Amino acid sequence: MKLNTIANKKSELSDTDKADLQASFDQVVNSAQLAAAYDPSNYLNFQLLGSVYQSVGSLGVKDAYSKAVEAYRAASSLNPLNPGLKLAMAGASFVDGKVKEAKDYAKEALSLKQDYIDALITLSQIAKSEGNNSGALSYAQAALSLAPADKNLIQYVDSLKNSTPAPAPDKAKQ
Repeated sequence: MKLNTIANKKSELSDTDKADLQASFDQVVNSAQLAAAYDPSNYLNFQLLGSVYQSVGSLGVKDAYSKAVEAYRAASSLNPLNPGLKLAMAGASFVDGKVKEAKDYAKEALSLKQDYIDALITLSQIAKSEGNNSGALSYAQAALSLAPADKNLIQYVDSLKNSTPAPAPDKAKQ
């Protein structure tokens, strides 16, 4: 809770806030690492660790995204048929600028679950970032075909058709 409060401050962080943020970050990471060390056979512990690293990566912590992928990879080795773990690796890789890896992980997720809307949207976002609007539209339309009443998906597909900026829809409910 304190970590979120400090991280979401609109103003410049004071030195005290920075110290509190670092202490909270260290505590969260250490807790997740301890859980993974305590029960290394439980993929959820590594998934949690990956999620922690991905969250702090958004705060600019160096190497956090690569550590997130590493933790998700460990989770995936324990639960190889879980498409959500592959997609988590795709997301962390994408924001880390590793587009080819992100695309490969998202395609792995889609191969495990062919109707995985979030994987289709991720592939659409990746294609769009590469300037491949037709590919982005194709993936988005495939997602829309699975949830034709989803207003966010409709808006996203329309924005791709019209080449107007629109945020990708929030993650679909599985």
